[in-house]
Amino acid sequence: MTDRFARAKTSLGRKLLFSLLPLLFVLGILEVAAQYYTFRQRGEGWFALSAVLSDWSQARTREVARGVVEELDLPPAESIYEALYGPTGRELLQRFQERYEGDFLRLARLVEGADARLVVLYVPSARTGEVADRVHASDRTFYGRLAASQGAPFVDATSWLRSAPRHQSYLLPENTHLSRLGNQLLAENLAEILRQPDLAEHRSRVRFERRPRRLGDLPPGQKRLWYDDSLPFLLTTNHQGLRMAKDLVFPKVRPRVLLLGDSFTFGINLPEPHTYPALLQSMLSKAEVVNAGVVGYTISDQMELFEDRARYMEPDIVVLQTLYNDLYGYLSFERSLFARDRRTGSWLERIRHRPEVPDPLEVDLMASIRSARAASR
Repeated sequence: MTDRFARAKTSLGRKLLFSLLPLLFVLGILEVAAQYYTFRQRGEGWFALSAVLSDWSQARTREVARGVVEELDLPPAESIYEALYGPTGRELLQRFQERYEGDFLRLARLVEGADARLVVLYVPSARTGEVADRVHASDRTFYGRLAASQGAPFVDATSWLRSAPRHQSYLLPENTHLSRLGNQLLAENLAEILRQPDLAEHRSRVRFERRPRRLGDLPPGQKRLWYDDSLPFLLTTNHQGLRMAKDLVFPKVRPRVLLLGDSFTFGINLPEPHTYPALLQSMLSKAEVVNAGVVGYTISDQMELFEDRARYMEPDIVVLQTLYNDLYGYLSFERSLFARDRRTGSWLERIRHRPEVPDPLEVDLMASIRSARAASR
């Protein structure tokens, strides 16, 4: 009797277990589907392994580049600026300007081919002093000349940002990026420029039937804290690789203003609503403002981004944000750290990259800086 009861109990347990197996199987399928959906929302590529390899290759590339920079034992940035914009660096600076001008003209042709209007925005440095003034005067003249050569409006933000104390317009003393107030001043005045009829009424006639899945160069679907210096901030990107809350839709329903730039356009150290692209969007309700800024980019990177991806946004206006360190960004150690092809290629392409080889004139410039500093001790 006891044995029969035990066998019945065991049989009942097995039936219950087997009856639960389909439910467990369905729950397992739902869990895998949910995991995949979450990964597709936050990850890049079709497979988790490719995302892991991509993250590893990016970290490896940064590690190698930083190692090379540390081995160079570079002089302070202030000394490099002083030499580059002085008699010693005149030839190298001219070479960088020629390189910048070539990339700028190519971008201008691409913007024209997209039937969009180009606007050049110049943002001054927070630095002060003789060297900073020399850099500022040289760059403002240079970028203004390039804009005039293409009939593009040149928007100089110097007076706007200097209408308030520097420590209010910039994130001083932590770093020299724009504060929330600086972004507000930039957005308010840029909005007035973009409301002018010749810009506000321009519409591109270019349309694309097919376009890349990613339209910007940032990792898509991000929502994470970015720790930079002593000012961490929340980074949120849409599924198209842009620092925006919403995805772009096609066909577009409003005029589209595309902002190309570096960390000042990206809005480093600030939440997305405090960046000048987001503030500009709140002021231009009839337009759609797109933030395609990427930390560390200079004109060559911005031109390639526009050619590869951003032109498929079908922009009506393209605002190119320039900065005092755009020409400085052509130095080999800067390119080793920030060049676009070291950050957006496949994981295999990234780990194959080698540090940028310096121009012989750059080698001579660094040697002269070290000699001068050694002699002054």
